[in-house]
Amino acid sequence: MNTHRLFAFAVILGLIPLILLSCRNNNHLVLKEDKFVSVYVQLSRVGSGSDSLLARHRADSVLQQAGVTREQMQATVLWLNRDVTRWKRVFDEIGQTMRDSMETTGFR
Repeated sequence: MNTHRLFAFAVILGLIPLILLSCRNNNHLVLKEDKFVSVYVQLSRVGSGSDSLLARHRADSVLQQAGVTREQMQATVLWLNRDVTRWKRVFDEIGQTMRDSMETTGFR
């Protein structure tokens, strides 16, 4: 029984550095906050609707036009998830960007 616990402990200890390394390696994919906000707002306007294939195509188009990959968006979300205060800052900026856009277009 002790050997099973020792083995499990050794496996966990061996996985921790790998997990930390994989998290650290994705940091180069993390987008700057203003770029993420811009793409997020554009993606929110694409909508999903009933045709998921069309929505995916539109989302891919937004990402391509912005010069951003899905991996960069995912890495940024993971980075934001590590600290809730980051999300608050980003959502505040997203809200402000959307309000500014609505005022510019006259839509309320």
